[in-house]
Amino acid sequence: MELIRKYTSYTKRIRFSVNGLYRNELLAKRLEKNLSLKSGILSVTANPMTGNIIIAFDDRLKAEDIKKEIYKIKFNIRDAKDNFPMKQQAQYPWHIMTKKQIEKVLNTDIDNGLSTVEAKKRLSTYGLNQLINGNKPSFFKMMLNQVNNYLFKILFFAGGISLLIGDIADSIVIISIVILESSLGVLQEYNAEKSLESLHKLTSPRSSVLRDGKISLLSSSELVPGDVVIVKPGDIVPADGRIVESKNLESDESCLTGESHPSSKHDLVILKDDIPLAERKNMVYMGTNITKGYGKLIIVTTGMSTEIGKIAKMLNEERNALSPLKKSLEILGKNITIAIITISFGIFLSGIIRGKSFSQMLGIGISLAIGAIPEGLSTIVTIALAYGVQRMAKRNAIVRKLNSVETLGVANVICTDKTGTLTKNEMTVKEIRTLGKVWTISGIGYSPLGGFYHDNVKINPKDDKDLYSILQYGALCCNSKLIKKGNDWTVTGDPTEGAIIVAAKKAGIENDQYERIDEIPFDSSSKFMTVVVDATSHKLAISKGAPDIILNKCSYFLRSGKVTKLGKINKNKIIKQNDEMSNRALRVLAVSYKILSDENNNIDSDFIFAGLIGMEDPPKDEVKNTIEECLKNGINVVMITGDQKNTAMSIGNRIGLLKGKKAVSGPELDKMTDHELINLIDDVNVFYRTSPHHKLKIVRALRKKGYIVAMTGDGINDAPAIKEANIGIAMGKGGTDVTRNASDITLADDNFTTIVMAIKEGRSINENIKKISKVRFIWKRWRNHSFSHGLNDRYGYAADIKPDFKHKSRH
Repeated sequence: MELIRKYTSYTKRIRFSVNGLYRNELLAKRLEKNLSLKSGILSVTANPMTGNIIIAFDDRLKAEDIKKEIYKIKFNIRDAKDNFPMKQQAQYPWHIMTKKQIEKVLNTDIDNGLSTVEAKKRLSTYGLNQLINGNKPSFFKMMLNQVNNYLFKILFFAGGISLLIGDIADSIVIISIVILESSLGVLQEYNAEKSLESLHKLTSPRSSVLRDGKISLLSSSELVPGDVVIVKPGDIVPADGRIVESKNLESDESCLTGESHPSSKHDLVILKDDIPLAERKNMVYMGTNITKGYGKLIIVTTGMSTEIGKIAKMLNEERNALSPLKKSLEILGKNITIAIITISFGIFLSGIIRGKSFSQMLGIGISLAIGAIPEGLSTIVTIALAYGVQRMAKRNAIVRKLNSVETLGVANVICTDKTGTLTKNEMTVKEIRTLGKVWTISGIGYSPLGGFYHDNVKINPKDDKDLYSILQYGALCCNSKLIKKGNDWTVTGDPTEGAIIVAAKKAGIENDQYERIDEIPFDSSSKFMTVVVDATSHKLAISKGAPDIILNKCSYFLRSGKVTKLGKINKNKIIKQNDEMSNRALRVLAVSYKILSDENNNIDSDFIFAGLIGMEDPPKDEVKNTIEECLKNGINVVMITGDQKNTAMSIGNRIGLLKGKKAVSGPELDKMTDHELINLIDDVNVFYRTSPHHKLKIVRALRKKGYIVAMTGDGINDAPAIKEANIGIAMGKGGTDVTRNASDITLADDNFTTIVMAIKEGRSINENIKKISKVRFIWKRWRNHSFSHGLNDRYGYAADIKPDFKHKSRH
């Protein structure tokens, strides 16, 4: 059967009619998803209603190339040189499928798992559950790529001619320059491709797997689609899985989705198909961490078919774009080559016409050509960049690729992740409320330094019974721990609980005297946690959780240290307070308590409402001023985050990104063609609910519009866009190895302000390169040298000119 029946082509647009696409939405999605990742393809629209696919592409591709790609995607065929499994794994919308549907599709059993025999068959079909590097170029090929530019070709020419005419010393010097600089480039290229090696560290070495009805501890690399895996706190998820059983399960997906707090998970069906990864609450993904609870999952994709694997494929794509510096040197090299050949040949020809000997004029022509070659130019540029690298390192910007220094100097757009880059990536309590009062808390992150303020006046929390009670009871109802490591503070356990413990620590509260007697752990369905503690003279029950749930348990509230009847009116006031805090992107928890007695020991009702605790992952202190400085210097800043709209808008407004600008979501991006995004890109400064492929699409749109793009980030989800950008910048302290190895520059202090400093340094280095290289001086000397020979030869001023190779001009 012929795959493609017909097609009509237009300028950079082509339409194929594909057999099997008609009424096949799964194939349409697969074609769109896989083709959009191919370098050179601008947009893809597959229509299962017509059976046609329309593709926009650039000059790098031909129609035949696209035709072959469609064929390979449809029939799951890969080139023989590829290392990926021969059979591609099925890509279903697993989150909208029932457990029975998944069992049927993957031919597995939730209760007993796969048989060992079946697992071995699938392992031979799908390959190991591991990430695979793309085909790495050989050392010889990398060296060849480094010298494949006009300046190096000119240097090779000069070295060869010098060797032929007996000037061995000059020849050795010139060839040594070429070898040294190309070796440096090879080393940088080698370091840049270490990203995938870091991805391997994210995979769990062993997993609890249900095989033949028994739980066994097996190597995670042996997992196959259909395996049933058990996960618990501290585990790294070994592959992408659909949750089929869960209890209080939470997963930290910040490195993949950009979410600033752990995601609660469940095993229910999600009816909405087209939703971001962060909202697929019944799925877990390779490389993410289980922070709480228990889960049983069916592995649905492994290895390079996982979400992390898709990022690995993006990192495998080569980035061939030249930096502005390389482009300038390439143009200069071409101009010098043309000028050298033209003028030298003109002088040679004029001498022959006037009757000079062929050998004499050939020697003069060669002498002029060699004297004109700026063999020191590339070395001068390298030295200038190297000095700049040293200066930047002293200011916490570690440069991995020399040319990136110059590129940073001409950057006019900074695309940045939110979590960990613009914000601290540490939940912080910022506001506490009761019906009568509002307190704000200073300080950010897990450091227990900060003060408490009421009506902008600093207070001692121990002097306010209501505030002290909320903090004390909230901390008692937490399982997380605050730990000091050197000069840094960290939290083990849930970050939200960690924020409450830090706030209590700021107030000087220590709860060592209380002994916990009982606990009802937090559950994603009940949305609250209750503990019972021994308070010496009495027993105390404390509940914290979602405000609406806690309010339903309360009959009283605390005001000025006195317990008062709550009532419907006061409940509505508290609900409005909660809504107001939530609209400012605060994560809100309510705290309540109850003194237990023999007569009243029911822990489901008659609680006393203590107050609301609002927390957030706040912007770093210096970020707003830094962004203002960027705008003044002609540098636009674009925030790209996986967080929800309220959070993104709140942070964007506070740091000054949304002044007359729009915010666009990831699902909205999916509906846009590349052309539509390019037309809109100047009006958007905030993108939210994004996935890795969205970030890549945004960076590509900016570059196609002519911007020099610097992309910053810390999570795995940032790595493909960081590699695609003109200049990739990673966080050194809080970032992942994957992102650091994909980047050009790493910030040792994770400070957004350091980026602006680095840009200024880059601009200064650019000016130094122009001054040091003295291109105008080179051309002046070359012109004077050439024309003096030409004039002398033409008018007979020096009839006996002989080429002097030993004392040629140095430039």
